[in-house]
Amino acid sequence: MGKPRGGGTNGRRGPSGASYGSAEAPFGIPLGEPTGGAPRGPLVGPHFGTAAVSPSPCAPFPLSLETASSCSSPETPAAPKYPDRDASSSSSNSPPCIGSLGCCQENLSEGIADGVSGDSAVHHPMGLPGGSMQPWEVAEELRHLESVRRAFSLYEADSLCDVARIEKHLLSLSEEDRQLLGPPSPEERVAAIKQAVGVNQQFIDIMLLAAAYVGPCTPHEGSEAFSDTDQHRQQMQQVQQQLQQQQANKQQVKQNKGQQLNRKRRRKKLQQQQQRLEEQSQHNRNSQQGEERQCSGCCSSSSTESRRLLLEAEQDDPEKLTRNLSKVRSTLRQFVRDWAEEGSEEREAAYGPLLRALEEHLPITPDKDPPRILCPGSGLGRLPFEVMRRGYSCQGNEFSYFMLIGSDFLLNSRLSPKSLPLQPYCLSTSNRRCESDHLDVVWVPDVAPSEHVAPSADFSMCAGEFVEVYGSPSNSVPASARVFDGVLTSFFLDTARNVLVYIKTIAKIVRPGGLWANVGPLLYHYAEMPHEMSVEFSAEEILRVIKNWFNLLKVEWRDCYYTSNNKSMMQVQYHCLHFVAIRNEKPSPELAPGVTG
Repeated sequence: MGKPRGGGTNGRRGPSGASYGSAEAPFGIPLGEPTGGAPRGPLVGPHFGTAAVSPSPCAPFPLSLETASSCSSPETPAAPKYPDRDASSSSSNSPPCIGSLGCCQENLSEGIADGVSGDSAVHHPMGLPGGSMQPWEVAEELRHLESVRRAFSLYEADSLCDVARIEKHLLSLSEEDRQLLGPPSPEERVAAIKQAVGVNQQFIDIMLLAAAYVGPCTPHEGSEAFSDTDQHRQQMQQVQQQLQQQQANKQQVKQNKGQQLNRKRRRKKLQQQQQRLEEQSQHNRNSQQGEERQCSGCCSSSSTESRRLLLEAEQDDPEKLTRNLSKVRSTLRQFVRDWAEEGSEEREAAYGPLLRALEEHLPITPDKDPPRILCPGSGLGRLPFEVMRRGYSCQGNEFSYFMLIGSDFLLNSRLSPKSLPLQPYCLSTSNRRCESDHLDVVWVPDVAPSEHVAPSADFSMCAGEFVEVYGSPSNSVPASARVFDGVLTSFFLDTARNVLVYIKTIAKIVRPGGLWANVGPLLYHYAEMPHEMSVEFSAEEILRVIKNWFNLLKVEWRDCYYTSNNKSMMQVQYHCLHFVAIRNEKPSPELAPGVTG
């Protein structure tokens, strides 16, 4: 189901239009004061530090929160050439502290329901002009974000089930095989893997803590803002109760064969899981054999508890939970690719050609505003960070909550270089060259973003589906905020259901004479999803369409690895399409309202 990428997409739109940061802060592009009546959307706020990382969630940079849609309205002046550089919504001293992306449900519901935290607003470019998000949209976003956070929190429980399998078979070795194998013993091998899993869960817990931290700038009890958010909390509870009642009614009315079949499948799966639990318990009772060898804990209490947690979580949607747990593991590998020394070769192959094309065709000119660059599908944010590091104005765009939570943590926390350990390959026991390769420790981040960003840097991350945020004529984003000097796409084009819509959107937002540089394969993400629309075009066809609006200066093929373990006997490598193109003078294509990529 698509290439093995961290986070990935899952066929839903995700949060739309929200961005974190400010012109005064290193990680943001404020887009003017919020205007009344604009559609409001999910909260994706900045956050610096956690209780475990930084003592001050508001330090060291002032922050505000805006979106690509928070610009002009009939009641406000027209947007300037670069509306995202209007610093009126931020302060260099003590701006409001914004709740972050992965905040607790009640805080998130406040932000989603009204788009407000403190004095800043988040607007939703997908809604009808002048209308707020529909209650069902709010509830859907809450449910999805909660499912992502749950998957992160269940990483250790999920991994210990795999450890139980490893332990079971290692302990089944005969004494003769044990002597042939030599040290470390099976018990010691399993203990090392369990310790590595714990290290990874600690990393995740810190990340989620950063996302959930409520800083001192949160509205205080008795304040007007607190009263407003309390009212929104009550509204959200009413919405959720209504949705639950509607869902209960539908289940009573729609008793068709398909639903019966789904219940039978779920019941059968639960029975199989319960049977496995019983078998595991029997294994625990019989594990003391020969010299009274005992399991080191994973096959007994910890394994049973892990399976119990997973069984409880699977009651709602077992297939979705399975997908999300897989994405958690791939997200950990994505941290290596984007923010560890071990990922430097992958970054050079995927990002290097784009950065060189940028500096060659859109050089920074003294006494002029730096070129404005967009990086859609920016994942954990390393490519837009590198663009910003070179002095450009840059905005990243991402669709996946897995990636957004991770990028928020890396970019908005005061982390020291190589301050957090990860052991992302601890469960990959196949294709090892050496005994302990799977236990290698990776330290992130390789660089501290807070040490490489000037206070005046123009840098933000915008959350949402690319076409809906930047291409749809029905959203409230002004035209001036959707024009860029360049677009850099890395491993992005094949995330589309219809890549032609991506091409037309990029042609629409790149100014004449602007740059589009790309590196990536064409392993279309939705091609193997039976219930998702997907059309797959060849590189030849894509280049032919691109020529309608761009002059191709370079087309070549480049080999790129993707989230591969450098020491593994198996590597994931793509023969990627790389091109550099300049926007011609042909009029921009029009996109129909509601079209997505």
